[in-house]
Amino acid sequence: MRRKLIIAFFIALLSLVALLTVASASVTNTRITSGPAGVIGTDSATFAFTSPERGGFECRFDSADRADWGRCHSPKTYSGLADGSHTFEVRTLNEAGNPDPTPAAVTFFVEAEPPDTSITAGPSGTIPTRQATFAFEASQPGSFECSLDSAAWVDCPSPKTYGLLGDGPHTFEVRAVNELGKVDPTPALASFTVAIPSIPPVVASGPSGPVAGESFNLELVEGSVDLVCPGESETSRLASFKQIPMGCLINTRNGVIDLTASKGSSGGKQSAHFWGGVFVATQAPGDDQKVELKLAGRRMCERRGTAKGSAAVSRSRRGGGRKVWGSGNGNYKTSGSYGSATVVGTTWLVVDRCDASTLFKVSEGTVWVRDLIKGKLFVLGAGEQYIAKAAIPRLGPDAWH
Repeated sequence: MRRKLIIAFFIALLSLVALLTVASASVTNTRITSGPAGVIGTDSATFAFTSPERGGFECRFDSADRADWGRCHSPKTYSGLADGSHTFEVRTLNEAGNPDPTPAAVTFFVEAEPPDTSITAGPSGTIPTRQATFAFEASQPGSFECSLDSAAWVDCPSPKTYGLLGDGPHTFEVRAVNELGKVDPTPALASFTVAIPSIPPVVASGPSGPVAGESFNLELVEGSVDLVCPGESETSRLASFKQIPMGCLINTRNGVIDLTASKGSSGGKQSAHFWGGVFVATQAPGDDQKVELKLAGRRMCERRGTAKGSAAVSRSRRGGGRKVWGSGNGNYKTSGSYGSATVVGTTWLVVDRCDASTLFKVSEGTVWVRDLIKGKLFVLGAGEQYIAKAAIPRLGPDAWH
């Protein structure tokens, strides 16, 4: 009788152990609650998942290798995904460490949308110059490729300038390339026509015209203007009209001048008014060369509330410091200590300020500002401004001794 009781006890014990073993291995309740499916237009995917078990989760992505399972938490994000098919799997673990033998899985496809390109500034219709500049932007980060008159696509920055254009119609195209290499299938396009106006015959009487890269014509508009040209040791006062060589120091703090330059062999001219500062004027020889104005004089703090535009001429020109206002039609570049502004017909201000920076303000038109410290180009429109700052010196190990 005793022997029968002992045998019955062991049979019951073995049944209990078997029952517990089956229960510890029974994990079939992993569930994905959110995540992408089908075709998606982005290179990242996030999944959320749940289970009543308390042993945590294991995930794997695009793999059937048993060794690729790794611990993970909900939500789980994957980024930088290539175009094509992808599979995400997740399984839960119970407290005994046994995994769900039927993991939850989802398969989806990545097909990122290409970028969209738009031209934000540039010529249209008929233009009387052989130079054209375009600015453009894209809906996604990346780079650009440009083509003029159906030429091969080449990498290009914004803005992009073309010079020495021939007479007749031209077509400019630009397309964006995003960081995944996707190319805009519908490039932005601009059409324009170059038509240089005929030059009337030169009249023998009157002042001689300026020579590209050699001389400018200066005319006093109002106030008083002083000059010091190469080879001269003393300052002279501009009476009414004077033809000057390259490199003259021109002081317009108390007056306004009209500066006329030649466009080269075409016979065309470019003219603009300048006031409120001191600068050195130069121009490279050749056709369609820009007039370059380099600020000079002693740097002083700029007054607050300085008005913009030609309406503020009498107020803005009375102060000292290294600055100059300009307004006119032509290709000009004004440079301060930390940046330069390139314009084609506008009203603008450049100031070298006492806080080791150069300020650019635009009253009319469009200005392309190059930050000489950062090496970057910015496009400013009417009412906008930019400050180019000096580089911050780095302290070496000896600076603390």
